Amino acid sequence: MVKQDNKFEWEKNYDAEFATVNSFLNSDAVTAKTDAFILVWVKTEKQVRKIFTHLIYQLFTDKEDIKETIVEDKHLYFEHFIRLFDALYKTSFADIVGDEYKNFLDNDLNGGERKRIKKFRNKILHGQLTNQGLGTNTLSNEIDLMRNWVKIVAEKMSEEIGYDGLGRNSLTESQKKDIKSEFKEGIDIKTQAELEDFINDNKK
Repeated sequence: MVKQDNKFEWEKNYDAEFATVNSFLNSDAVTAKTDAFILVWVKTEKQVRKIFTHLIYQLFTDKEDIKETIVEDKHLYFEHFIRLFDALYKTSFADIVGDEYKNFLDNDLNGGERKRIKKFRNKILHGQLTNQGLGTNTLSNEIDLMRNWVKIVAEKMSEEIGYDGLGRNSLTESQKKDIKSEFKEGIDIKTQAELEDFINDNKK
């Protein structure tokens, strides 16, 4: 990990990523907690996507084709990007993240804290009453859990692959010179068609 001015690069990226969230939380707006909740949810989704695209870029460096492939697939979500990471990299996402993976995702991507948080997110986005006492304290707790997840993933991935999922441009060369040696054997993606096939074969 790169350290700058007493902070690691991932820590600086984390602070920058959550500057807007902090602005919401420090405001007096009635919807501050709800707005912050949705924004942090989006950041959890974006982080895992960027981690995957960063790895793909180490094999297939056509930025526009990578972007187009991800954008055109309307059914790629958080859990799919973790499955794709696991299909690509020798060490699983769960093993890299450690105990927090089990807490947040319950090891099967369908449980843990995120399952509960997702129910809140769905109701909020659809303008429904939650019926679950979703007050400011509850929202604050869920925001903290998601922020903690992002922070741990950033730290662990920075150590493992040289990228935290928070840096603005994921389509860059890895800071780890030997990163390709950590990919699973037989992985060879050189064209957009091969990338599309890889995604379709492994996201389910």
